[in-house]
Amino acid sequence: MSRSIPALVLIFIALVLSFFVSISLPFILGIDIARINVEVPGLDGKGDVRLGIWSYCIYDLTGAHACAPKGLGYSFEKFNAFNVNESDVLSSAWTRGLILHPIATGFIFVAFVTSLLTSTLVNLVAFLATLFAAFVTLIAFVIDIALYVHIHTVVKDAHVDAVANTDTAPGFWLSFVSVVLLIAASVAFFFGRRGERRSSQSTSYPLQSSKSWAEKFASM
Repeated sequence: MSRSIPALVLIFIALVLSFFVSISLPFILGIDIARINVEVPGLDGKGDVRLGIWSYCIYDLTGAHACAPKGLGYSFEKFNAFNVNESDVLSSAWTRGLILHPIATGFIFVAFVTSLLTSTLVNLVAFLATLFAAFVTLIAFVIDIALYVHIHTVVKDAHVDAVANTDTAPGFWLSFVSVVLLIAASVAFFFGRRGERRSSQSTSYPLQSSKSWAEKFASM
């Protein structure tokens, strides 16, 4: 069984994107899941809070930034960095689920490594690993959506002396693209095998024999 090159390329790209999302803030400042943009009336400049996987970073009205200590399940509770009224925004219960991003990256790595091999059984494992990685990455993306919706609702309802709004950030969309790529890779695996099957049937007619479940996958 030969490698599915399109699937291999798609998995590799998804792996790179998911890896960057998993690192996120505060290690890569440009990759975060959601942002709270704040503009205080009467003051020049705009500030924002950038929420990543491991921490959040606050950019004040002058453009300077500071990041909270790194950790799983961080919380962000105040707008006081922008000299506005305090407002509860985000508890650690909403950010613990973000750990699924590095977990999904691990599964994508397994799918990529197994897709490099050519045996029938290993390629079946690669196909299943890709499907599972897509599923886990999809769940992680759903958590991103829930986080964004929660922040958007809280910020919208908060009574603060500022103009505040919430936007999705680069990490949010990189996660979405990873899901799409992994689903596409799974489809490429499936139809790649069907193409090989039809090609082999056009040149040979092997005797019927009892097949194992792994061989049945190879003949799909």
